Amino acid sequence: MPAVLDLAAQQKKLQRLYDDINEASWFTAVGEPMVETEQHDAEQYIKTIGFASYSVKAVANWSEARRITMDPEWDQFWWKAEEKQRKELFEKASKTIGEYALLMLLTEVNEMSAEHVHGHAALAAARMGVADQNLSRVAAGSASQACFQAALAMLNDAGEGHPFMARLRLFTAGRWPLSVSNATFYVF
Repeated sequence: MPAVLDLAAQQKKLQRLYDDINEASWFTAVGEPMVETEQHDAEQYIKTIGFASYSVKAVANWSEARRITMDPEWDQFWWKAEEKQRKELFEKASKTIGEYALLMLLTEVNEMSAEHVHGHAALAAARMGVADQNLSRVAAGSASQACFQAALAMLNDAGEGHPFMARLRLFTAGRWPLSVSNATFYVF
């Protein structure tokens, strides 16, 4: 039977994530050239998820982002590597804090992120003349997923070097990490 820890102590581990969700510059840097720290975070993400030989490429506009997110040739090995990390973190946290408490915490993160990021994605797209509600929903869903993944990393004390933390940093810097295909990690 898992040890059930104080829920307030676990919420405290997530405080920085709660702050990031509320204060981040969601999608404000999409289409801009990546700065050095963003390039570093993108390279750290792709390397620590298990693809050190892959390159990072900045995406310039929403049309290109749409094309990349719909590319049927996306790298399934990348997705499987990310999913493996997620499952391992979920199982470990379930054993440490209990599945019920974990699900409560993750639901809280999902609700908070869903509330904050969708409007930002739609606004960023509109600023660039794009009125594609489906694409802004995909962007918001991806950001919410990054929050969920980061919550798992934080609850497991995985540290800033974890790929999910690097992915979250890209989002909170205003980016949208899109996908991996053709040995390239695309960041909008």
